[in-house]
Amino acid sequence: MTLRDLLQIAFRFRWHATIVLAAALLGGLSLSLFMTPIYQSSSVVLVKFGREFVYRPEVGAAGGASQMVAPIIDRDEVLNEQVQILKSRDVVQGAVRAVGAERLYRSLPRDPVEREDEAIRRFERALTIVPVRNSSTIRISFEHADSDIARDALDHFVDLFRQNSIRAYAQLQTSFFEDQERSARARLQAAEQRLATFRRGHVDGGYDEQIPLRVRQSVDLDNAQKTVEAAIAEARQRTDVLKRQMEATPRIIESYREAETAHIVEEARSKLLSLRLREQELLAQFTDDSPRVAQVRREIGIAQRELTTREKEFAGRVRTGLNDTFVALERDLLRAQADVDALGERRDALAAQRQTVLTLIDDMSANQSDLRTIERDVVAGDLTLRSILTKLEEARVYDALNREKIGSLQVVQQATRPDPRKPIRPEPLLYLMAGLFGGLIGAVVLVGAAELLSDTISVPDRAAAAFGLPVLAALPYIPGDVEQRDTPTRALLRRIVQQARRRLPGLMLLGLLTALAGCSSVKQAPIGPTGFAPWTSVASSYQLGPGDEFEVKFPFNPEFNERVAVAPDGAVSLPLVGIVKAGGRTVPSLTEELETRFARDLRQPRVQVLLRNLASQRVFVGGEVNAAGLYPMPGPIGVAEALSLATGAKDTAKLSEVVLVRRNAEGRPMLRTVDVEAFLSGKGEDVPLQGFDIIYVPRSTIAEIDLFVDQYLNKAIPFSKNFSYAVNRNPGSALNTTVNP
Repeated sequence: MTLRDLLQIAFRFRWHATIVLAAALLGGLSLSLFMTPIYQSSSVVLVKFGREFVYRPEVGAAGGASQMVAPIIDRDEVLNEQVQILKSRDVVQGAVRAVGAERLYRSLPRDPVEREDEAIRRFERALTIVPVRNSSTIRISFEHADSDIARDALDHFVDLFRQNSIRAYAQLQTSFFEDQERSARARLQAAEQRLATFRRGHVDGGYDEQIPLRVRQSVDLDNAQKTVEAAIAEARQRTDVLKRQMEATPRIIESYREAETAHIVEEARSKLLSLRLREQELLAQFTDDSPRVAQVRREIGIAQRELTTREKEFAGRVRTGLNDTFVALERDLLRAQADVDALGERRDALAAQRQTVLTLIDDMSANQSDLRTIERDVVAGDLTLRSILTKLEEARVYDALNREKIGSLQVVQQATRPDPRKPIRPEPLLYLMAGLFGGLIGAVVLVGAAELLSDTISVPDRAAAAFGLPVLAALPYIPGDVEQRDTPTRALLRRIVQQARRRLPGLMLLGLLTALAGCSSVKQAPIGPTGFAPWTSVASSYQLGPGDEFEVKFPFNPEFNERVAVAPDGAVSLPLVGIVKAGGRTVPSLTEELETRFARDLRQPRVQVLLRNLASQRVFVGGEVNAAGLYPMPGPIGVAEALSLATGAKDTAKLSEVVLVRRNAEGRPMLRTVDVEAFLSGKGEDVPLQGFDIIYVPRSTIAEIDLFVDQYLNKAIPFSKNFSYAVNRNPGSALNTTVNP
């Protein structure tokens, strides 16, 4: 069954569908007009993290100052606790009693207890408590048929909530801190009495002055002893070094060399030294496996062999004598051994003196231990008493704040009085849309059922299937006597009435939908493209292509700097490494590849790749343009310039929605539309293009309508626009049918 057959079936039962749709719309309209309006009053309460949520230790810091520690619970827990206080029965019951159950709700049970319970249940159902996300506020709303009652009830409810919250977090600790203050004062007085008794029994004190002096003397002696031990170790080390030097120093050495042979050896040594310096210079730039380093090392080997040969040749032409260096080393060794013996005696004397001082310190510290214990008890008792006094003062302040009902809750928004003209329920537009949707579904179901239960055939294919005969022509059925001949005027009037009856339901439905669309304020969300990645303006990394020129620089080896162009096969040629594949690669990737290749020969293969000329930038322009194709980008251009490269757009182009397709860094296509028409009129902005972007210009609305008419009307309906037929029956002749296309 084709779309045309479905439309024919719907057209046959158009009156049934119209009645069902009208009944559904009337039902939705009646429901929105006769429902009791409901109003909503709202209030916002801010929960501040104040004194209720801060932990204060029983004993403060030094000096008696009170310490406030960070909150022991987080914000979500505090908000949840406040919400539970809001939902408590005591708060709701207090609000119902303050406003009056009879004033809130009319139809209540006669029994007082049941009446109050029913009012509380209704109040809880009409109450909405929602913590605002990512904030410390709570939104409270109450619904009622009377706007004034809704506001009054919410005011009483919020006030009772503040009172209950203060009572829940009240800290009544004044009596506790008063008892602690008396106990701490008694302990301090006892410690002071013990200190006075100890000082009377030890009048020959002075430990605080004598002990530090003795300790300082002990430390000085210990440092002096360590200094002497370090000097002994140094002298012994110097002795060992002198012995090793004497063993390595010859006692007899050559005194002089003959002049005629000395210059030959010196020249060989100078040549060898210059070659070694050259080797160090090359190693600073090249690796050990570099050919240049290998060549210099071969030359060093030749020079070394030459020097060895010359030294052996002239070895017998020297004069020997006593080595002065050996004599000086022997003298220094004897002096170092004497120093080691003297320093050892000094170390033993310092150790005995330090042991005597330590014994005196132990004797003086025996009586000082008890004195410090008693003094420590006095200081601790004083600190504890000060802290408790501070806590006692804070507790008294908190009691005063609680009595004045000052807490951490603040009403940011008082209960608002709803506008009597704008109830939250009912919503006429919503009910009308629901009626329209239900009417459309009912109409479709009714038309389908009527077609299935009908005893007539409206589709030619069904007739062909039922009788097994081909259908050569299909003519519309016209009730009445076909033999009756009408006057031209009567026939014209009858055709006008028939056309009006056929099109009246469709026109009524179209007018109703237009009116509903005019009353609606719902914004239809645009349907985004499927199969595309989300659009991002971040440019993807540029990939080199044939014809692109770039420069390779070496900061530590500038002699290898080179400017090259990418060949058609994507390759470039560089010194030391040869052919490198550059086409289709990004600059960072190529830089990493070059540093790896040059690291085989260079000691510091630092490489910089700088783009100089981009010759592979192309953009494709297609759709409703005069000359679609692939165009090179002469420079930074936008969509409007690209359309100019394609010799402009056609008259059927829709410039307000030009499609731009681009690939992201992962290679996935992205799609967006560009309003070129607004840019040309000075009301919009153009979009800069990147290499290998695709621009598609779609058809305009008029062109799409022409295409739709050609595809779905002219080609779908088998009759032409001027189709007509007539049936003539002459007495005594056969049936004559004339078809005029």
